[in-house]
Amino acid sequence: MTARIFVFVFVFVFVFGFARSAMADCRDESGEPIACTTAPPPEEHTHRERELGYVNVYPFVELGDLSGVRFSPDSPSSVPEVERGSHLTGMPSNFDHAFGGLTLGVGYRPLPWLRLPDVSASWGYGDLSGTNVRIEGGSQSLTGALHDVWLLRVQAAAGIDLDLDPVRLYALGHVGVAGYFAQVDVGGSSIGGLGSDTYSAVSLELGWTLGMEIELTPDVAYTLGYRHVHTGVEQNTFFFGINARF
Repeated sequence: MTARIFVFVFVFVFVFGFARSAMADCRDESGEPIACTTAPPPEEHTHRERELGYVNVYPFVELGDLSGVRFSPDSPSSVPEVERGSHLTGMPSNFDHAFGGLTLGVGYRPLPWLRLPDVSASWGYGDLSGTNVRIEGGSQSLTGALHDVWLLRVQAAAGIDLDLDPVRLYALGHVGVAGYFAQVDVGGSSIGGLGSDTYSAVSLELGWTLGMEIELTPDVAYTLGYRHVHTGVEQNTFFFGINARF
């Protein structure tokens, strides 16, 4: 009986002392002991909610209709007199002109579902394989054959996301300005060949993009999609590349 009483007193003293010690560790502003409370766990965020923006790098292939812009000599002072003030006409109105190139873009997400702004720059090349055109507007009409065409484009866009983890769908509306630079073999029936000159055109491009991102890791995804431009050089573009998030 004595042993049981001894054990009971020992346990009571131990528990009471532990409780006082725990309370002593928690005090109010005046220094008085108070009951301790457990701090709430830190709020958790998914990696998608923490994203601020992204970088895109992707090659593209596009079919363009060059008949919608006006090509004129890139350096009028360096061409023969008969070409000055001229421009290209008679370019076929179709999407037979294929270009390939690379796009580098960066975007910001002020909200998880919003892309604003999305800015990109593209470089591309197309071989028109001697497309025949007329050169008019100078002192006499000439003929030409288009060969190499280079393009340089800058574009600004905004759009929305639909997150279907691990896939993200997005849609963008965009406006861009592009420069096209064509190498043209110039000639005339009465004067023969005049050599090769560069003719250039500026294209104001309005259009839209539909794309998809397929997540590989929390910070990297495949991106692919379709882009259409209605004005300037009307075009259909297909792309596939890498999207890095930060």
